[in-house]
Amino acid sequence: MTTLVPSVVSATTRQTTSRSRTGVKTLAAAFLAACTLAGASQAHAQQGYGNGYGNGYTAPAPAVVTVEQAKTMADDTWVSLQGRIVKPLGGKDYLFQDDSGTTNIEVDRHAWNGLQVAPTDMVEIQGKVERKHSRFKEIEVKRIILLSAPQGAPTAQPTAAQPAAQPTAQPQN
Repeated sequence: MTTLVPSVVSATTRQTTSRSRTGVKTLAAAFLAACTLAGASQAHAQQGYGNGYGNGYTAPAPAVVTVEQAKTMADDTWVSLQGRIVKPLGGKDYLFQDDSGTTNIEVDRHAWNGLQVAPTDMVEIQGKVERKHSRFKEIEVKRIILLSAPQGAPTAQPTAAQPAAQPTAQPQN
C-alpha cells in the first residue's frame, strides 16, 4: 500500500484547487463578456443606428428621388420615392410606379404598419437601394406612408352613423 506524504498531498490539492479556481474564473469572465456583448448589441439595435427608422430614434427622412434616380444610386443608399404600388408580384415583391418609370420593391411585413393600399393610392416608400453584382435589383422598403387616396375611395377613418329614419304615422281607421 502506498502512502502519500502530507506535503505531497497538500501540494497536489493546492494545484488542483488552483486550476479549478482558474477555470471557474475564466468561465465567469467569458460569461460576463458574452452578457456584456449581448447587451451592447441590443442597445445598439434599440437606438436605431444604421437606418434611422425605428426603435425610437428619429432621423430626417431621405430626400425624395425618382425611380430612375434610385436605379443609379449605390447599394444600401436610403431613399424615399413617391408613387403607386401598382401590383403584387408574389411573396413580398410588388411593382412600384412613379412618373419616371417602374421598379420592383420588396416590402418587409412591418413596413405596411396596418395600411391597406390600393393601386390607385399615392404613397411614399422609404427604404434601401439593393444591387446585386453591381446591377440595380430593387428597393427594399422599410416604411410606407399613405399620401392620398382617390376621392370617393374608402378611407381608414370610420364614418359617422346615419341618423335612423323616422317612423311614419299609420292612418287610424
